[in-house]
Amino acid sequence: MGNKRAEGYIATCVLIVVLCMLFSLFLSFVAAVNVIHISKRNTRNVLDSFVMQNSVEIYNSLKCYNDNTDTLDAESFRAYFCEYNSLRDTGTELIASTEQGKEKYKIKNLSVSFEEEGELKLKVDYVLSVPVSFGDLRLVNAQAPINIVTVYNSKF
Repeated sequence: MGNKRAEGYIATCVLIVVLCMLFSLFLSFVAAVNVIHISKRNTRNVLDSFVMQNSVEIYNSLKCYNDNTDTLDAESFRAYFCEYNSLRDTGTELIASTEQGKEKYKIKNLSVSFEEEGELKLKVDYVLSVPVSFGDLRLVNAQAPINIVTVYNSKF
């Protein structure tokens, strides 16, 4: 008869490895959700800063009830958005990378619209794609549609 003392530990070791894998996957998912929340907050900050930079034109437009939103350039917003978030613009998508060059997330279909009807309404829509990985193996890209709307009224 052989030594059977270690046979009881095999099931325990397998269970621990499976639990660690599930915990790692859960942490990766939490990190992806955190990236989504940070992206939404940064987008709102960029909108606020963009409005502050163009405040004179916006104020005059609202005060005179004119639709001068054509002076607000979507391309300059895109450039400011990329600069604020340290994104690389490939033309079709915006990519955020880590210091090691690994992809953190992608922004696809960025669209900006400015509407004015007695108030200024700024809308930013995009699809945020965050890689969910297990170790160095990318499992899936979690995609979240982001829609940020900000409305500014003249108080005078």
